[in-house]
Amino acid sequence: MSLADELTASVAVFFKLGFNPAIQRKIVESEGFEKEPERRGPIQVAPGVALGPSVTPIGKKGDTRLEYEDDRYLLRIIGPVSELKEACKAVSDIYGKYHYEFSKIVRYCEFHCPLQPIEVEGAVEKIRTNIGMGVFTKLSSIFGVEMKPYTISFSHPDTAQNDIWTHVEFEPEVNSPRNRVLLRITKRTETYEAMQDYLKNIEEKIGKIKALFREAKS
Repeated sequence: MSLADELTASVAVFFKLGFNPAIQRKIVESEGFEKEPERRGPIQVAPGVALGPSVTPIGKKGDTRLEYEDDRYLLRIIGPVSELKEACKAVSDIYGKYHYEFSKIVRYCEFHCPLQPIEVEGAVEKIRTNIGMGVFTKLSSIFGVEMKPYTISFSHPDTAQNDIWTHVEFEPEVNSPRNRVLLRITKRTETYEAMQDYLKNIEEKIGKIKALFREAKS
């Protein structure tokens, strides 16, 4: 099984305005998506006060499912990385068929691959050997032990307070730090079209990340 087949990710589609989930369910069900049972919504703890997200299942096809968060105007497309780009195109086409063009109603999108394992022999040693930071000595002096990198992350631009955020994070799996590293990817785009372009070679991107660790020195 390839790395990409093992990973699950999601694309969050933030609409400009609220979108009735009942209409969305009817749209996708009429196009072959399975109906999913309703889940428990927010818990009412006091008059006018509720805890928990308001998430409504929209539909499911194969290993891909759709859900909507009403309070955030957010449609989430969740599935295997290998299927996600086709799923995003299909969803856009289906909504467009009913005159909901994503190019007009979407504010921005965000791809998210949560922390998931990739097999890397000598994972923690490769992180520490290939990342040089001038603060090692100072931190070691402060804490009285030899400090080395453990979790690393990279981002562009400097802040996530915009619609073009890219963030990649690596963290050794605590129970097997010398054999496995956890990968998290977040990518935000200003348009749905830009997200589809990003997903075209997402499997290749993830494959190159694994190759990067294979080639690193221990």
